[in-house]
Amino acid sequence: MRMNERIRARRKELGMSQETLAKKVGYEGRSAISKIESGEIAIKWDMIPAFAAALSMDPGELALWDEYIPPEDVEFVNSLGKISPKEELPEKLMALNVLVREIGWEIIHTNGEYYLGEIGRLTESDIKRLETAAVSALKVTYDMMVREKREEVFPPRKG
Repeated sequence: MRMNERIRARRKELGMSQETLAKKVGYEGRSAISKIESGEIAIKWDMIPAFAAALSMDPGELALWDEYIPPEDVEFVNSLGKISPKEELPEKLMALNVLVREIGWEIIHTNGEYYLGEIGRLTESDIKRLETAAVSALKVTYDMMVREKREEVFPPRKG
């Protein structure tokens, strides 16, 4: 059974409406739940703990992670279902999160820790490496754009 089918089956088993589930996981209306249950859209990995909590399930049970990832990782993933609400990110990390979301992940700050996708908990060193990589990528892109702009204004001389 696919995750969208497990969500629908569990919601119905609990006698819960799509509207109620939507509110419990933070959506404004039932249309997103309808699209998720029909398989039209997938839920992001960081929403799995919210869906699992709303449906009184472990995240690993909902996503069937234990069939795909090592047992020690399942324990970590299931612990995500017991985290506190997200805390605000520092301004620098909010900016970095915009870039991270472009590749489908999100930096989460909760219980005084930072988490990112498959990496899991981020250390200060991990955060520094992410910041350095983002700044380096921006510098390279900026330099490339400046070079292109100069070539538009001052085309290279021929001969």
